[in-house]
Amino acid sequence: MSQEPIVLRANRWVDIDAGVVRSPAVIAIQGERIAELNPAKLPTNAVTLDLGDLTLLPGLMDMELNMLLGGPSGGNPR
Repeated sequence: MSQEPIVLRANRWVDIDAGVVRSPAVIAIQGERIAELNPAKLPTNAVTLDLGDLTLLPGLMDMELNMLLGGPSGGNPR
């Protein structure tokens, strides 16, 4: 069974390789994988989700959890 592609739109995305924040963010997803960032042509049958004023972190899964586990004020000792 084939899934429809999903297109995520947001105001910006973090380009980890370049070390910069880029704008706008358009991410095409096919199945469970990112197919393309800022594609020249969107899939015609895609479900589009407009996420508004968010920053996407493509390729960084659950990083928000990792950033909150410890920190300079102590937090979780792990």
